[in-house]
Amino acid sequence: MLQRAGVESGGLYGRHTDAELYDALLEVQSDFFVALARELAKEIAAEVIEVVVGDAAEGFNPIHDAFRLTLNAAVDLARVQSGREIESYDFPLFLPPGPAGTPHAIGLDLEHDERETKRREAAAYVELEREVEWSLKQHGRHAFDREWLRPVSEPAGAYPLADSPPVYERYGEHLAHAGELERVIRKDEHLMPIARALAVAARG
Repeated sequence: MLQRAGVESGGLYGRHTDAELYDALLEVQSDFFVALARELAKEIAAEVIEVVVGDAAEGFNPIHDAFRLTLNAAVDLARVQSGREIESYDFPLFLPPGPAGTPHAIGLDLEHDERETKRREAAAYVELEREVEWSLKQHGRHAFDREWLRPVSEPAGAYPLADSPPVYERYGEHLAHAGELERVIRKDEHLMPIARALAVAARG
C-alpha cells in the first residue's frame, strides 16, 4: 500500500512483528523502546525532518500507545540533537475523527478519488477488517472524508488516557477469562514503566 502511494519507508519500518512487540511490553523491556526512540531521533535529525505524524495514544491498542510514547521521546531527542523545532502531530484511529476541541488542529479535506482510494484500501486490509468495520459502524463512512492532524503538546513520558483502566486492559481481561489469553497487558504494570524510561531518555 505504501509503495502504491509512492511513500518511502525508513530504517525501522517492518522490523518487528506484533508478537515481538507484545512480548516486549509484557516483559517491560524499556531498553527496547528507548533504543528505538534513539534510533528514530537520529533519523529525524539527519533527514532534517520538520514535521512528524503518528498514531494517537487512545487506550485501545497497547502497541499504538507504546509507539506514541516512543515517538514523543524521539521527537524531543531530535530537537536537542538538531537544534531545530520539530512539529509533532497525532491522529485518532479508534476515537471519533476530528479535532475534538484541540486548538490548531489541521484538517485535510480529501478529494473524491482520494476518499474512494482510502475506503478501497481499508476494505482490502484483511488483517484490520474487524477494526475497519467497527470504526465505520461507530462514526459513519463520511466521518473519514477529512483527515485531522492534532498537535501533540504532552512531554515525553506523559500518558494521559480518558478511560481507566484502558480498553485494551479490559478487553485483555475478557480474553483471559475466556481462556484465549495467558497474560494481560496493563497500563500501570507494563506501559507506565516504559513511559518513565522514555521520559528519562528524552532528557539526553
